[in-house]
Order: sequence, then structure tokens, then C-alpha cells
Amino acid sequence: MSHLGSVLLSALIILTSIINASADEPEENYIEFADLILNLEAIPGSDRANGYVLATACETCQPTRIEIDETTELRLNGDQIPLNKLGFKIDWQGAVFFLPGKPAIATRLMLQ
Repeated sequence: MSHLGSVLLSALIILTSIINASADEPEENYIEFADLILNLEAIPGSDRANGYVLATACETCQPTRIEIDETTELRLNGDQIPLNKLGFKIDWQGAVFFLPGKPAIATRLMLQ
């Protein structure tokens, strides 16, 4: 096989593995412009949290419970922040990005 042929075959194998890997990942969902109620507990020895968020998309909508774990990013006005920067405030406006499942897991909380 020529050098060009082996380069093309390698590129095809890499592209196929990337496509297969992304097909296995669940699609991220989101609720934006939501009222968010946080129930968080600090993970000892870190600036991360466990808990959940209740996200309500509209006045007549039922709240959606989404779990928060140590991988969830907390962002305030676009900047990633540690848990202690939220203080004791539990009610926020913003968006929650999450992976669907039982339970749904938040990937990012975008608070305002």
C-alpha cells in the first residue's frame, strides 16, 4: 500500500471512531429562562456540590428536578465560580444544561 493510501486509511479509521464515540454520547438538553431553586450540599474538601435544582420554565409549568453532582459546572453571569460564591441564596434565574436519564444530571448551571 502506498504512503498516501495508508494515511487515508488511518484518517478514515480515526474519523469512524470519532463518529461512533459521539453517537454513543447522550444529547445534552437545556431549560433556559427558568426560575431555579437550588438545594446544594458542599462536598467536603472541594468547591463542588451535590444536590439538585428545581427548574421551572414558565408560571404554569411543573418544576423539573435535575440532579447536581461533582461534575456540574456552576456559572454566575457567565463566569465559572466555586460553590461558596453562591452564599446562602437558593432562588435564581438562569438556565440548566443536563443529560437526560433517570435521574437527569446537570452539566452546567448558568445563574444570573
